Amino acid sequence: MVVPGFSGGKGDWCIPLLQDIAIALDRSHELQVYTTCYPAFSAMYVVDKVAVRSFGDGKSGRLAWARRHHRAITAIVDDHDQTPFDVLHGFWADGGGVVAARVKRQRPIPTLVSVMGGELTFEPGAGYGKKHRHVAGRLARYGAHRADRLLALSPFHRHAIQSQNAGFNTEQMNCGVDHEKFAPTGGIERLKGKIPVLCVASLVAVKGIAGLIRAFAELARRNESLHLHVVGEGPLLPNLRQQARELHAPVTFHGQIDHANLAAYYRGASFCVLNSWFESYGMVVAEAAACGRLTIGTNVGSMPIFCPQDFLSEPGNESQLANNIVAAANHSTILSPLRAPPDIEQSTSELLDHYATTLQSSK
Repeated sequence: MVVPGFSGGKGDWCIPLLQDIAIALDRSHELQVYTTCYPAFSAMYVVDKVAVRSFGDGKSGRLAWARRHHRAITAIVDDHDQTPFDVLHGFWADGGGVVAARVKRQRPIPTLVSVMGGELTFEPGAGYGKKHRHVAGRLARYGAHRADRLLALSPFHRHAIQSQNAGFNTEQMNCGVDHEKFAPTGGIERLKGKIPVLCVASLVAVKGIAGLIRAFAELARRNESLHLHVVGEGPLLPNLRQQARELHAPVTFHGQIDHANLAAYYRGASFCVLNSWFESYGMVVAEAAACGRLTIGTNVGSMPIFCPQDFLSEPGNESQLANNIVAAANHSTILSPLRAPPDIEQSTSELLDHYATTLQSSK
């Protein structure tokens, strides 16, 4: 596995999905993780029995990025020469996908690339995506074009990639949830408000938090029981706090919560809300579903998998979103998602099928 970031040690949940996948794969297969940027140190170490080699240096800029990736490519080629890999899986087309493509030029290793976000797309509403960026867009297309198998994370994501990139044929990589960590039963975080509504998101423009705050400021006049709880951090936090104060919106910002403690927040909410302009999948929607909580909001990523059509709104349609929040709040019982997400073992088994098919096709 080639990733831009991975846990630097116990308690560090850098990218939880990748860590869960790596741990599950490592139980029955030999796995080596190469992480190019995070943690910000170069070392060989072990996390939950998974062997990791990092090339981070804490430096920014294109030259530092190129040097880190060059070191990773060299190390992977050397390791392959000693003990050949069956497959090489790069995550993020403009990161691990580029490394996998460069390695493949030197050694005939079957490669898969998972597009994890907006590397190959552009969403104009929030200006999100790398498709039109001169360097990042070209790198993403380079990594994606040279993969033996290109994976997207949801039907929505597949459509976005294929509609904006002629000639790309993607398959789906199903994302699983650790059902021991995320389950309907367990501790509950007591959240303020008679109807606490939870949003777990990075505080960046594409997540649409400003629109949520405007909606809740307006909704407070219609239903005083509603209270929005925002879990996450990001560069927009100061502006969002100020916006909530100025609008007298019923909002509590909780900051970053340890991933191991998130389930209690999901269970403490009446329902969850997502107002993103774009999502490749949206793990928070699946985690909430695993805890028995419905997420309502915009029709992106995995939302139509778990949310009834009546509670979906189009990105940017704050009026429709507000009406859906009121409708959800008026239910006398906890709303349930359409289905539970697959567990991490099931999704890992499907990923192994992708590996086997890629390996067989290369022969």
